[in-house]
Amino acid sequence: MSPERATPVTKKSESTLKILLADESREFRKFIRRLSEPEVDLEVVGEATTGQELVPLARRLKPNVVVLDIALSGIEGLQGARSIKAELPETRIVLLSVVDEPALRDAAQRYGADVFVSKDAQISDIFSYIRGKGPIKARH
Repeated sequence: MSPERATPVTKKSESTLKILLADESREFRKFIRRLSEPEVDLEVVGEATTGQELVPLARRLKPNVVVLDIALSGIEGLQGARSIKAELPETRIVLLSVVDEPALRDAAQRYGADVFVSKDAQISDIFSYIRGKGPIKARH
């Protein structure tokens, strides 16, 4: 499925946070998309499956938030965060990882991520971070 086809046809409202998901795992992207659908203030507007898709898609969609896997292939998540912040400084970057180490959190902050969170976090916590309620030090 191309990223354009992943874009929903209808908008929820002008105050809705537009989310770009960037993760190789189709199951994880589907999980986040499905659970975000009933949330009136969240809308997944696109999906990137590789680093090569990430920055051009962010450039085109101008999301409010990018939920980005640190291990994204083609461009690792840290570099992806840096590239997006350089072009879209107001975009919030929620960097996800299966590994929660202080060195990775520090690197995430240096590369421009707003939040570094474990993929094991509760979905309610991930949604809070998407909404801007979480510092770089967030861990679960």
